[in-house]
Amino acid sequence: MTKKIYINLTTETRSS
Repeated sequence: MTKKIYINLTTETRSS
């Protein structure tokens, strides 16, 4: 669960 959130945050930052 925590790992998914961490990956999601990284993906959002990379997309931006």
